[in-house]
Amino acid sequence: KKTYDYLGDILLHIQRIARQYCYLHNLLKGQVSLSKLSENFSYDTYRWAVSVVSTRQNNILNNNGVAQLALIPVMDFLNHQFGRECIHYDLNLKQIECKTMNDINKSEQIFMFYGKRTNAEYLIHNGFVPEQPNPNDTYLLKLALPKTDKAFEEKRQLLERYGIETSDKFLFFVDNELFNPAIFIFIKIFLMNLDDVSNTLSKNMTMDEFFNIYTLDQDNDVRTFLKTRIQLLIRSLNLTCLTNNDFIDYLLMSEHNILASALKKLELP
Repeated sequence: KKTYDYLGDILLHIQRIARQYCYLHNLLKGQVSLSKLSENFSYDTYRWAVSVVSTRQNNILNNNGVAQLALIPVMDFLNHQFGRECIHYDLNLKQIECKTMNDINKSEQIFMFYGKRTNAEYLIHNGFVPEQPNPNDTYLLKLALPKTDKAFEEKRQLLERYGIETSDKFLFFVDNELFNPAIFIFIKIFLMNLDDVSNTLSKNMTMDEFFNIYTLDQDNDVRTFLKTRIQLLIRSLNLTCLTNNDFIDYLLMSEHNILASALKKLELP
C-alpha cells in the first residue's frame, strides 16, 4: 500500500504526542504527591488536550512586539468557511479583531476563514478536510534524480543553478493554473545524457532561457514522462478501496481530481 506524504506527517505527529505522554506519565508516576493525577492521566485525554490546543492556537504579539502562541476565548469556537481573511491584529489596541465575512442574522452561526491551506494541511493542523471545493488545494509532485545516474554530479550542478534539489517537491500549478515550469526543467535535465548536460553547463543560461530554448512545454519526451508519472499516481490512489474514513476519503478524492486535471491539460495540444 502506498504511503502518502501527508499520512506520514500525521503519523509523525501522533508519534510525538505518544512520546510526550510516555515521558510525562513516567514523570508523574515518580511523584508520590501526584499519584492521584497519574492514575487519571490517560493517553486518550492527553491526546485530546494536545489536539485542542494545537488546532486552536493563534499568533499574537506580546508587550515586546514578539510573536507568541496563544489561545483566544470565543474565537476558537468559530468554525471554518471559505472566504476572505477576516482576522486582524490591531497593533495600537494590542488585540485581535475578527470581522464577519457577511451579514449575520440572529441565531445564525458565525464562521471564519482559517486561511489559505491545502486539504492535507487542514487535516494535519485543523483536524478536518473541508467538504467544499478548496481553491487553495494543490498537489506536491515528488521527483528525484537517482544517484546511480552516470551524469548525477553534472545534473546536480545544473539543477542547483536553477535552485532545484536532486530530490524535490513541486507544486503542479502556478498562477492562472499554468504548469510549474520547474517540473519541466527537472524532467528535461533528468532525461539528458552526459554530453547534453555538459554542453548546457558550459552555457550560462538563465532559467527562462533554458525553458525557452528547449521549448519544454512542447517537448514530447518531457510531456510523455510527466503523463506516465501522473497516470501511475492516479492508479496508486485506488479510489475503489476507500477506507470509509470521511476525511481521508475527501483527501484522496481531491488529490485524484488535481491529478486528473493535470493529465487533461497535458493531453491538450
